[in-house]
This record gives sequence, structure tokens and C-alpha cells, in this order.
Amino acid sequence: MSEADLPPVTPEAAAFAATTPPTYANLTEETYVGTDRRVPGSFTLTGDWRDSGEYVELAGGTGELALPFNAGEVNLVVDPGPDRPVPVSVLLDGQPIGAERGADVGPDAVAQVDRAAMIRLVAGASRDDHLLTLVTDRPGFRAYAFTFGP
Repeated sequence: MSEADLPPVTPEAAAFAATTPPTYANLTEETYVGTDRRVPGSFTLTGDWRDSGEYVELAGGTGELALPFNAGEVNLVVDPGPDRPVPVSVLLDGQPIGAERGADVGPDAVAQVDRAAMIRLVAGASRDDHLLTLVTDRPGFRAYAFTFGP
């Protein structure tokens, strides 16, 4: 049997082969904010929020939702309610999110929620303990569940 001539390995393939695949080990678990599946102490609410089995809804004034997490990515299933778009300020460890902002957060650290969807809030964060704080003042804004990625 003769040996086949194979093409050279591309730089992209070599770089991929040299990287460690992301791990989901010790990642914060999916977090539901509605009372039906909520784990007590997994997040805190400040302001006038209404509880529902599936979500929390801002009733009035300014509301904050604070979530401790350990993950590289954070997503949130939301519904803006009747007054859209809803600006949601995104803070990471008490500061406006910067380079770690997700695709749905603008350079001003604000996500403009204009439809019911899953929005990406954090991308590329270090795998350390962090605190994500979301702030909005639009009654009717609903938060359902957080999901996480490496």
C-alpha cells in the first residue's frame, strides 16, 4: 500500500487543535426568576416587583435585579411589556459593563429590549465570581430565566 500525499495543516486547524475546549464544569446553573422554579437566594430584587409563577415584573419606579454568577456568558429571557423599547442598564461587579458586554448590550452599557426574546448580556467574562446587576424603570418589564455559557 502506498502513502497518500495530504495537504498541509492550515494555521486555523492548528490553532483549533491547540486550544482547550470550553468547560461547563462549575458553571452557574440556569436560574429561573419566577416563583414556580425559583431557588431562594439565587438573585435579589430591589424596587417594586410583582412575582409570578414564570417571571418577575416591574410594577413601578426603578427596579434592580442582581445575580451572582460564575460563567463566561450570561443570557436572559425577557419581555419588554407594553412600553418598548425598554432600556436596561447592565452593570458587572458594580460598574457599567465594558469589554465583557454581550451582543445585545450597547457601548453605553444599555440593552434596548424591543421584543420578547433571549438577550445576551455578558460575553467573554473571566470564570470568576461576578455580580450582574440590571436596572430599569419601565413598568411591565418581565424577566423569566437566566442561562449561562463557558
